[in-house]
Amino acid sequence: MKMVYLATFYSSYQGIPTWLKYIKMWYNWHRVNKIVTKCIRRGYVVFSPITHSHVIGVYPGTTLTDYELWMGQDKWYVEHCDELWILDHPLISQSYGVNKELNWAKEQGKPVRWLNEKGDFIQHA
Repeated sequence: MKMVYLATFYSSYQGIPTWLKYIKMWYNWHRVNKIVTKCIRRGYVVFSPITHSHVIGVYPGTTLTDYELWMGQDKWYVEHCDELWILDHPLISQSYGVNKELNWAKEQGKPVRWLNEKGDFIQHA
């Protein structure tokens, strides 16, 4: 069975108050969870760093935006997944994390696929 790594925009908001950034991150967490649920119901094994890490990031000793901590975790999962899927978002090109994950997957020759907001595969330029 293949394991899919599902990446998407999460926290790279610029020029907005911190409180609003956290509300948008919470929204993105719910947004990706809906797509992960659809993918799992379709029979895929999915790791989503946002789905699986957001709830941990609220506990003492870590934060939701500790990039060094999370990127170390995420790199391991990208290395061990079979495919990288990216859930599209209007600000996706601004995402430091997605760009790193995409580069890691490309370096390893892993297939990359894009999903729209409904969880359907799309072509991406």
